[in-house]
Amino acid sequence: MKKINLLILFVLFFKLDVLHSQQIDRLYLSFAATGRVYDITGITGTVSLPAPLASPTANPLVNLSNLGVGYDNPGGNPNSVVFIHSDIAANSAVYKNGTPVTPATTQPNVSIGGIGTNNVPGPYFGRVYGFQSNTKTLYPIYPGGATLPITAAAGDTDWNAGSTFGTDTFFDYENNIYTFVNNSTNTARYLYKIAIATGIATKAAQITGPVATISGIRGMAYLNGVVYTASLLGTTDGTANTIQINTINIATGASNTVATINVGSNFANLDLASVPYYVPFTFTCNGAAFQGNSSFSTGYVSTRTVRIPITNVYGPGTYTINVSGTDFATTSQNVTINTGTTFIDVPVTYNGTGSAGQKTVTVRLGNSSTTCSVTATAEASFGCNSNMYLSQGTTLYRVNTASNPFTYPTVGTYTGNINSIAINPVDGLMYGTVDGSNTIVRINASGTFTLLGAVPGLPNNTTINAGEFDPAGNYYVKQAGSNTTLYRVNIATMSATALTLSQAVNVSDFAYRIADGT
Repeated sequence: MKKINLLILFVLFFKLDVLHSQQIDRLYLSFAATGRVYDITGITGTVSLPAPLASPTANPLVNLSNLGVGYDNPGGNPNSVVFIHSDIAANSAVYKNGTPVTPATTQPNVSIGGIGTNNVPGPYFGRVYGFQSNTKTLYPIYPGGATLPITAAAGDTDWNAGSTFGTDTFFDYENNIYTFVNNSTNTARYLYKIAIATGIATKAAQITGPVATISGIRGMAYLNGVVYTASLLGTTDGTANTIQINTINIATGASNTVATINVGSNFANLDLASVPYYVPFTFTCNGAAFQGNSSFSTGYVSTRTVRIPITNVYGPGTYTINVSGTDFATTSQNVTINTGTTFIDVPVTYNGTGSAGQKTVTVRLGNSSTTCSVTATAEASFGCNSNMYLSQGTTLYRVNTASNPFTYPTVGTYTGNINSIAINPVDGLMYGTVDGSNTIVRINASGTFTLLGAVPGLPNNTTINAGEFDPAGNYYVKQAGSNTTLYRVNIATMSATALTLSQAVNVSDFAYRIADGT
């Protein structure tokens, strides 16, 4: 299919080292019918082409059929933004700002349907790539080079059996280049990202809305977290041809039509290119960890904080962090990043739904594809019911009152003796102490014991034999024997407060009376 659209997304930064804080975001459309480039930033509704830019221009006009825009690192000018452009034909000369690239560079001996510049600092900074028309074959364009092999998982039939749709491309924050693929039956359209470093293609989103069914996508660009597409609608001999501009949410694939540009009898190649944002900072996902000693548990809504280390702060500023995942609330929060920031803390709310086990939470930088997949564990809760439990030595038993005499099926075992067990009404999990220590253990309904550690302020090398929770989740424990001290333990902070009783008491266990708080 001939390439007939080119939309240029042009993001101009005043200086390389200030990035986000001083960028000027522009959206450009180049049109080979006129050999000119047009600023269409913020375009909406039905309009005509605005006045063209003074530069670049192309002669012959078809040399503005393919176009990318970005920082000219390959040319030794990393602070300069340039337009790289060409015809779509095999072996076409590559131009920079209207003049041939020096030394002279030509495209591969195949038709190139669209090009894009990678503007992420690093090994691919400023390099231009393009797809061979109607194929999954990717080539370096500026500087030139050999084809880059692309593969997908063996089970990804949409990629392996599908066909490309539209041949333009753009980059995200993480050196991924994007293309569209239709499945083998042409019943679904997907946006795929390909890692330049590995050549591995991964499905990013299924497209919905008008872009899912439009007959041609000739160009793509990326601006402010939104994908733009341009489609030329009409015929070569028509007098009412139009360019339709659509947007796509890169996270969800949802698309909308935002503008229609009347171009009359003009019908010629257009192309799409972009200057994607730099990575404002880098997630260190393998260092992500939930903070504190609390836990998610089935049947209980709760919020925990996941701390994600960050590095390479290129662009200080305020950014939106989105959280999503099955059984988790979809939330957003703003975080402020400065040059000295080393981590971000992100609240994650579990809805209490689903089964116990490991679950995946996705933390996303805005609507970009920069994400961390964080593993969260939901423990099986005991809940609030009439069940009774017995801790005897190293074993926790459930008391089966349905039989006479009672039976005692095992819930789980631990390496040490567990005492002072109680169920926390805040999370439905059981807590106890390890005999002869000031160490607390958490127990779930599946019989898994989690050692939370020692609590400063609790007596050590002794037996704590009584335990109970109040409705707020405070854990009260008492040392065995006759004494005047009761301890209130904050499970979240693992700290203990000593409470002095009016007289010495010797109890084997106790319970909390909700009616009067005693």
